[in-house]
Amino acid sequence: MIDTDKYEGHTKGKWNVYGPYPLQRHGDYDDEGIAQALPFTQADVKLIADAPKLLAEVMRLRIIVIDMFYTADELEAEQLLFNAVGDKYNYKQMIADFKRMIE
Repeated sequence: MIDTDKYEGHTKGKWNVYGPYPLQRHGDYDDEGIAQALPFTQADVKLIADAPKLLAEVMRLRIIVIDMFYTADELEAEQLLFNAVGDKYNYKQMIADFKRMIE
């Protein structure tokens, strides 16, 4: 499991890559309507550095959930997912999404 506490305080919002330019974090717009590039926080840097690990974890968990739907009956799978994420993540929509992935 990845310790996500180290990402506390990362910049939320829009991050973009424009052509050959490096990844930028946008701040407020100046008088001419141009977004000002801001420096990254330490939490941003850790998040960027760990992106491959985070993607691998997402893929690993998808496999587990898909396997769960193949090995459990639907009611049992729904209960397991609800216990894992609760109502705050709209688990019914997650179930519909997972069903589409395995069809």
